Amino acid sequence: MAKDIEYLERRDFNKMADQSTKVSKLLNGLIKFCKKSTKISDTRY
Repeated sequence: MAKDIEYLERRDFNKMADQSTKVSKLLNGLIKFCKKSTKISDTRY
């Protein structure tokens, strides 16, 4: 929306969109790692 009403320049919007994509991928990787680690540590026997 900010781009559509020209509150942000296209360059700034694209930079923020790229950063958001990177953060999303990092968080998804962290979540998967934590889920996998929890499953491994919960198997006691």
